[in-house]
Amino acid sequence: MCLIVFAYKQHPEYNLILVANRDEQYERPTQSLHIWDSPTGIIAGRDSLQSGTWLGIAHNGHFSAITNHRNGLHIRSTSRSRGLLTTEFLNSSVSAQHYADEISQTSVPYNGFNLIVADSSGLYHASNVTKEYQYLRSGIYGLSNALLDTDWPKTRQQKQRLKDALQAHNPNPQTLIEMMADPQRYPDETLPDTHVGIEIERALSSSFIQLESYGTRATTVVMQDYHGRTRIIEQNYTAAGKAELIEYELQIEPFGGITGQTEPATESAG
Repeated sequence: MCLIVFAYKQHPEYNLILVANRDEQYERPTQSLHIWDSPTGIIAGRDSLQSGTWLGIAHNGHFSAITNHRNGLHIRSTSRSRGLLTTEFLNSSVSAQHYADEISQTSVPYNGFNLIVADSSGLYHASNVTKEYQYLRSGIYGLSNALLDTDWPKTRQQKQRLKDALQAHNPNPQTLIEMMADPQRYPDETLPDTHVGIEIERALSSSFIQLESYGTRATTVVMQDYHGRTRIIEQNYTAAGKAELIEYELQIEPFGGITGQTEPATESAG
């Protein structure tokens, strides 16, 4: 997963509206969004190679998503798959806060990650780069392959587009999917230096990536109202373009508990 934008308690009808792109090698074997046989109770796509997931939701009320933290100077080829972090939380009984605290300080040699976890206790961000976790208050957030709300051009652009989409009484999931299908690349002077070289920085600067062997494999939308009615919708892609569209709905406790109203955005959420 390489780009996530989400609005938490910022819409009169929806507790959470989240849109995410997963970027990966086209040849990496992947199962699309589905109800897992094992562990049970999980709705997510699945990496067939390592058995983890990039984003998922569970009938126990847990939600989790992950992005890589890109740094060409610090890569471990033998590290444990980061996708297992999401799976383990979805299948656990511990609170989101406890898990975020524990994972942010893990001694397991994962490559850099940003992890979002949520349950009825709240929404949290954790990273092994900072070794800290953060309780997320209401706001509009963006997360790519840097720390939460790092001001990369595509992250800034998609946060603004999500903010605009919130003006609709009932935002259309298809509109949210389409907004993430933007292939625009940004000028060199606006790009970060993550120690992978300028050619790769350019190629990865767009929201929607489509290279010869690597690109955006799926866009996922999660919409939860204040009563806990939750939809998860996944648009899949191949190197040739759009593939199947999949949707599930479930009833769980609202993330952060029942409030039934929007709240002022925090300043840090931009």
